[in-house]
Amino acid sequence: MGHGDRLPREWREGASVETVLERLASLSKGDADPWSGRMFTHTYDTGLPEVLRVGWEAFKLYRDKTMLDFTVYPSLLDLERELVGFVGALMNAPEGFSGAFTYGGTESIIVSALAAREHWRRRGGRGRGRIVLPATGHPAFDKAAYLLGLEAVRVPVDPETLTADPAVVSEALGPDTVMVVASAVDYPFGGLDPVAEIGEEAEARDVWLHVDACLGGMVLAFASDLGEDVPPFDFRVEAVKSMSVDMHKYGYSPKGASLALFRSPELRAPTVFVDANWPGYPLVNEAILSTRSAAPLAAAWAVARLLGYEGYKRAAGAVLEARRAIERGVEELGFRVLGRPRAGVMAFTSDEVDIFDAASRLARAGWVVQLQPGNRRLGYPPSIHLTVSPVHARVVDEFLEALEEAARGAQPPRFEAEQLIESLGFEGLLGLAAEASSGGLDESMLRLVDELIHLLEPAQAEELIRQAVLRLFQPRL
Repeated sequence: MGHGDRLPREWREGASVETVLERLASLSKGDADPWSGRMFTHTYDTGLPEVLRVGWEAFKLYRDKTMLDFTVYPSLLDLERELVGFVGALMNAPEGFSGAFTYGGTESIIVSALAAREHWRRRGGRGRGRIVLPATGHPAFDKAAYLLGLEAVRVPVDPETLTADPAVVSEALGPDTVMVVASAVDYPFGGLDPVAEIGEEAEARDVWLHVDACLGGMVLAFASDLGEDVPPFDFRVEAVKSMSVDMHKYGYSPKGASLALFRSPELRAPTVFVDANWPGYPLVNEAILSTRSAAPLAAAWAVARLLGYEGYKRAAGAVLEARRAIERGVEELGFRVLGRPRAGVMAFTSDEVDIFDAASRLARAGWVVQLQPGNRRLGYPPSIHLTVSPVHARVVDEFLEALEEAARGAQPPRFEAEQLIESLGFEGLLGLAAEASSGGLDESMLRLVDELIHLLEPAQAEELIRQAVLRLFQPRL
């Protein structure tokens, strides 16, 4: 039996270009349109066709060039140095700072945590170090801790602002602290942690402070010039040793594109992997991956070069204007905005309207929002999360009308999964999740999983999702 005998005929023989593209078009019909102006999640849209065009043309030009070997493609040196220089200037990096292009915020965070761990070890750190972060910090730090043999320790946030409390953070710092994290801004609620105050605590204990500006950096950098009162959140705070800033978010470039910035080359040095201990060419990696298409770098450079400071400032102004208008509108409709949003993201909830139902009704009306299940055991309610882009300034009223209609038709808050938890127990829920996942991502299954995430202990919710994912991604032809 040959290797191909197990395959269906269409996978053995190949297909025409037309057949392949028709299949892709058919498969993608169920996907949301990222450029519809109705997406409030996972898409960052200026509404400017020239931004899409320049990013795509640059992407195509560099698609088959690899970042593995800059001696073959020396233009990559110019692209990376100029992009890092531009964003570093926006983040008030000092003279002689350093940085690298990565494929996403998680990779930027991992390499920053690696640098912090090695810095800690060189200064006498022993055992299993800890990353201290607010409860609202991104899970990428938990992932970095998992991969680097560290422990992620989350501390409670201020119950009103939902941002980090410097006094609480301070209590968690100790000789085993490898890194302390502040968000600018956090993903769940869009809050800006008090970076300067956390910096004072970090300096007093000689702890590495990382600012995660993946989500908010490319808005906050322009907010002061737009009249916003934004406290220092970047390298102006002397304790900040590293920052992560995503270009594929409010930098408006194609995914994946991010930057890891460091106060000095010495702090960054442990992240540059070099191996000359083999017969081949010296292997040099600036980040986690080796072979990487240079397309995202070229596209990010092209978009940044197109927009420049003034273009980004205009985009940031549109984001802030739209977010404030949506905030006012959702509050007038009786919803409650969570925390104190400062950049382009926000979340809102309700004690009167079933948030799960309202989000589903918005989806059926053509609006793509993100349902955050929250967690009752951690004290967070379900909420609707919005990632506000410049394009949304054009559709604020239309969106608020749709939200009003969704709220009018939605049920009062309810959690039908409570009965399932009582009757099936956790093991029974795992089996149910696996069985439901086999049917695909329908609305009823997603509602069930979201309710369970809200009601269960976080560790139980994680295992439930893991089993569902294993079933959803079961290979098939």
